[in-house]
Amino acid sequence: MIRRCLMTMYFAALVVGAALAQEKKTVPPPPKPEDAGPSLEVTMKFIQDKLNEQGTVYFVLTRSNIDGVLFRQGALMFDVVADASNCTLHVRYKVTNQAEVTNGTSYIAEDGKRIGGDDLHSESITTTTNPFKDVDSITVESQQDIYNRMLAQRGHPELTAVYTPPVFVLALKGTKKDAFSYHAQYTVGKQAPHQDDFAADRNQFDFRDEETADRVAKAMLHAVELCGGGNKEPF
Repeated sequence: MIRRCLMTMYFAALVVGAALAQEKKTVPPPPKPEDAGPSLEVTMKFIQDKLNEQGTVYFVLTRSNIDGVLFRQGALMFDVVADASNCTLHVRYKVTNQAEVTNGTSYIAEDGKRIGGDDLHSESITTTTNPFKDVDSITVESQQDIYNRMLAQRGHPELTAVYTPPVFVLALKGTKKDAFSYHAQYTVGKQAPHQDDFAADRNQFDFRDEETADRVAKAMLHAVELCGGGNKEPF
């Protein structure tokens, strides 16, 4: 009798085990992960090519509180290297400024200094190093809006600046104050060049059209994610 009960329990266990095995076999496989997008190498190459292809962005700046002066500027990104192995973007930036004064002599700058003669022309070449792991956020905005907001924040909302044609700025905000490093050489008029090394929590790149700026910003955001950067705050 005991043997028969043990045999019954044994076969019952086999039946339950088989049922469980059958249930396990019928469980659907987990969904495949979504496509993570282009690789870091492909993304960095896209960023490098688009920045190098941009060419010089020319525009004229006028300010409501500086009558009769056009600030003509050209900004060129060159020697751009997007290093996928180190998740770092290296950019050289050349900026030329020419103040055109209607009376042909000079104008008074914000600091009260009179600017004229050869000093109406200035030039700078800046080398920037931008580690994507230290990027907190990326934005695209018109330079005119940025400038006018800055004037308002400084307590002068009555002043306005106009950029012709419009210029669009792709701005990187860092996770720390010294996220991005700079080496700059400045030349004003016929004065001897002077150099400066510094770091900041922001960097920006000028574009002549918003569509290209948006495409590069999207690629940079993807690179930042792949490099482990981005805002880590929960809210």
